[in-house]
Amino acid sequence: MSSVVFVNAYEFDYLGTRALASWLWQHGISTHCILLDDNVPTHVASPQETFIGYQYYTGRLGEHKAMHHPLEEADWDALAQTIKMEQPKILGFSARSTNNFLIEPIIRTFKEAAPEALLIAGGYGPTLEPDLYLAGGFDAVIRGDGEEAILELAQCLAQGEVEKMHGIANTSWSVVHGGHVNPLRDQQRDLSCYPAPLSGDAYFTWIQDGQYHRHEDPVLHSSAYHTFLGRGCPGKCTYCSGGHWKTLYRNEGKKAFPRRNRDMESVIEECRNLPDAVKTVVFCDEYWSLPREKTEKFLKLYKTHIRKNFFAYFAYEQMVEHPELLDLAIDAGLEWTSIGFQTGSPDLLQSCYDRQPHFEVMLTYAWRLFRNFVRIRAQFIGGNCYESWEDLEQSCDLIRKLPVSLEQPDALIVSNIRLRPHPGSPIISRWPRVISHPMPAKEWHFRAILMEYCRFFAPEEFADITAPFMSATERTRPTAMLESTLQQKLREKQVAHYQKLIQNTASEPWIFYGAGDCYAKNREFFAALKPQAILVDRAFLPSVTHRDGIPVMAAEDFFMNDKGKDHNVMVFLRHPMAVKRTLLRRYGMAFDHIHSCSRVL
Repeated sequence: MSSVVFVNAYEFDYLGTRALASWLWQHGISTHCILLDDNVPTHVASPQETFIGYQYYTGRLGEHKAMHHPLEEADWDALAQTIKMEQPKILGFSARSTNNFLIEPIIRTFKEAAPEALLIAGGYGPTLEPDLYLAGGFDAVIRGDGEEAILELAQCLAQGEVEKMHGIANTSWSVVHGGHVNPLRDQQRDLSCYPAPLSGDAYFTWIQDGQYHRHEDPVLHSSAYHTFLGRGCPGKCTYCSGGHWKTLYRNEGKKAFPRRNRDMESVIEECRNLPDAVKTVVFCDEYWSLPREKTEKFLKLYKTHIRKNFFAYFAYEQMVEHPELLDLAIDAGLEWTSIGFQTGSPDLLQSCYDRQPHFEVMLTYAWRLFRNFVRIRAQFIGGNCYESWEDLEQSCDLIRKLPVSLEQPDALIVSNIRLRPHPGSPIISRWPRVISHPMPAKEWHFRAILMEYCRFFAPEEFADITAPFMSATERTRPTAMLESTLQQKLREKQVAHYQKLIQNTASEPWIFYGAGDCYAKNREFFAALKPQAILVDRAFLPSVTHRDGIPVMAAEDFFMNDKGKDHNVMVFLRHPMAVKRTLLRRYGMAFDHIHSCSRVL
């Protein structure tokens, strides 16, 4: 049994719920979290106009999973059964705006399973549209930061102080409860007063495909653990509510801060307690908003105590201005990161998105990451009805300046997100057609394909390939045929690249890395390179000492005493980035000598 139960859907790593639950447990209030389904993306062949969210990347169209994997009756039954086990006094739904469509079935299930519980909603969706949730059947909405409000709610309810409960700051109440709309309180600037987000099997139930996994926290059984260094975003992008969160407070005359950071020692301790199954830590901060000295201190602590790969959305200006920080980040385990370009059109970027074009700095950052084999997600926003063809061409021109690898196209991912402004975001009032007359989904998809593949071809070559498709109207453009044609042309270009590489370097010293299926299926293609050795990680060193007449040995042994640095290497692994980074930074091989093949040629 738990006094408070939180429910959230389609994101089992939802940090808002975990932070609140940890805070309540710290104050002796038993809390349980129920996680509905998982956040595995769904890939579809073509977009529909009715959607929650689309993203195109690596030649695949991703859609919010709820569109193709809706919660079924069995899921709702499992949710009701779990709630009945906990018998909560407070039952909360933590939601983003993308989950607004779940209000009706959530309320129905809540009232069936816990008819006496106080029903509350919180998170971005309820904060931005509280009336929607109150009208839908919730007793109250917690607006903004929720720690103090949820704690006071639980305490008042336990003590039977109903009238006092209706006056708690940061809460709005349904008409049944008097319709009170209470003001926000000042934001808590010092996040060190809050504990780390809650994790642990004892506190969670995970419901998937109609089955509930009692006392199972999926983040501890996955390879990636999500956490954060701080809250808030210093940006003011017009399409997002994150940077405008503080505006909610300031409009009511309350203190609010663009960014608030946690105590770094607490974050390090949180990461130190992770199980071995977790291989990557994902810092979910909008930006890594720490000053240079604190960034350096944290990265040194992380490198010393954690030794796990990580993702972080660094401020690119800081990393370019202080290259020693980027080196420290890579040595500490930086595995991948994102760079938010949004568009290559300076005019559209400034006028519509309220962002400044710092393209040269961003490109410099991208190239430094690329040459250190750190995976990059270059983020763009598509589907903006105000975007002209000239704007699109400028985006393609910018994308062509980004680093590109024919050997490993996903070393840099062009991620194209269809514009879907958050409720209450400034773009809705300033550029209203993004809501009233959005760009058709099919046209966005067509443009996203162009932006994805333009980087692999010279402009004239790309124009020749796409010319037959450009003459069609928006309604009749054969999007699927365009995509398959470009994929085939890219495969042909990759094969030609490897053939030229073999021709130009066959007389040079070579080594191969990896002796699995990828090597076996490509050994005849690369036979002319005649490698001196096949290297593997020591943990995977086979009992045989030779394969195909070639010595097989551990990489550490081959590079002993600073040998082998002048060789070329071909890495035969499905995910070669980590090995390539090790060859570059630990064994001192030249960037241009490190190659990889991850597909059958």
